[in-house]
Amino acid sequence: MKKFMLRKKNPLSCRIICEKTTTLFKTHGKDYLFDDLNCFEFPSKKNYVIKASMTSSSSVKEQSDSLLVVIKYFNPEREDYLDAWQNEIDFVERSRNLFPMDSLPPIIDCIPGIILYPYYEGFTYQDLLLKKNLSSNALILLVEWFFRLHQNGYRFGDPRLQNFFYTYDNRLIVFDCEEVRMITPQGEVYELLSAFIDLEPNYKITHDLYSVQKMIEFFTLYKQMHFKTESNQKLGRRFSNRIANQIISALRKTLKRRNEKLNKAQWQQIASELHLAFNI
Repeated sequence: MKKFMLRKKNPLSCRIICEKTTTLFKTHGKDYLFDDLNCFEFPSKKNYVIKASMTSSSSVKEQSDSLLVVIKYFNPEREDYLDAWQNEIDFVERSRNLFPMDSLPPIIDCIPGIILYPYYEGFTYQDLLLKKNLSSNALILLVEWFFRLHQNGYRFGDPRLQNFFYTYDNRLIVFDCEEVRMITPQGEVYELLSAFIDLEPNYKITHDLYSVQKMIEFFTLYKQMHFKTESNQKLGRRFSNRIANQIISALRKTLKRRNEKLNKAQWQQIASELHLAFNI
């Protein structure tokens, strides 16, 4: 599979995305109308991902006829946007039976460069972390999903917490699968662990160690499912030590980039909790 290149996107309003989506589906003979009323955009560095209301233009536009959907509009300024679109469709359709509880949502419809998914009420994992409301059940679902992904020889490719959604009825939903590819999982474990402390630049790191504690909880659960199996004994102590040191280094860089400081006692507490959690 190709490694997809990041292209900075130009800002587009929900209204424009809805209009473009309506027009493009019409060119493919599909009479959908997308309404930007109560629309909002999910965070995405590469593409445009919005919640919108969808109706058929041939029907009476009533509340009972509308459907809340997630429009994933792949950024056409990216040279690889159609490859990314196709890769996501292929993975979702091919791998749905690998994951429990329908964590990969059904594709309502798609045309080149656009995928329609059902909308689910809930929060991203990043939102829950910032609200200090990331439950153990939510972490267990994420661990089980990653374990199953890695067990089948895939890595996610973009393991940021904002790409995982926890619904009001306690389900994990994964929308962003365009960078999934066949590769060893070790590096991805570190990337996802770092995502707990390296949030978007406009957010501050939690100095009360909540993010660190949730990161440790995730890693502990993952180790129980994956690292202690016979086939992964080679990861062992050396890998855990490297992971802990990389996380501390990433935290230092993140704090420096955002002009924040932790005192010596806080650093010692973080390092102590990491090394205790990783059994090193």
